[in-house]
Amino acid sequence: MGSSSRTAVDFEFSISTRPHYSRFEHTDSPTNLEVVDVEDEIPSRLLDDRAFIIGGLGYATKVNLTPVRDLLLDGDDFILVSAELRLRWFDHETNMNPQRLTAQFVNEDFVDLADGQQFSLLQSFDDEYGRDNFYTMDATIIADFILEQPVGAEYYLLLTLDDFQSSLTSVILGDKTFTSTIDIYTIKN
Repeated sequence: MGSSSRTAVDFEFSISTRPHYSRFEHTDSPTNLEVVDVEDEIPSRLLDDRAFIIGGLGYATKVNLTPVRDLLLDGDDFILVSAELRLRWFDHETNMNPQRLTAQFVNEDFVDLADGQQFSLLQSFDDEYGRDNFYTMDATIIADFILEQPVGAEYYLLLTLDDFQSSLTSVILGDKTFTSTIDIYTIKN
């Protein structure tokens, strides 16, 4: 048997801290999303009452919280105890459903109303039946803020993924069967 010799060769190359992509493709996007510009908004009613978050492609979800004010002001004098937002996620074979979503509280001009604070929506999964699946967050601070502001302003949660710009992770929220809710708990004053 002959002996084999190995020679070590060193190569020097630089690695950037930011990945660079030339193109993202996602085959599961609804056809209604394929023809929109980045700035366009599409109401969920045009997408079978579903909302989409797709990282990398720039599809985020904007949840309108303006009607919360009407709910809170309708009725007796009360003290707000807590508010919980539950956004149902649609279980789909290509839906990767990360453990959490990131939310920013903004107005109609996308101005941050929470001084850079981001909120987390954590995943809750119904192991037994697989039907009661949702992302949840404590929305008490947001409900308090909305109550203190003048009537007529609009408020939203802008939902994205932690790795929104560098991932093709997709989330489908809601459908006609399992709707999203905000549960508001009050005590009569």
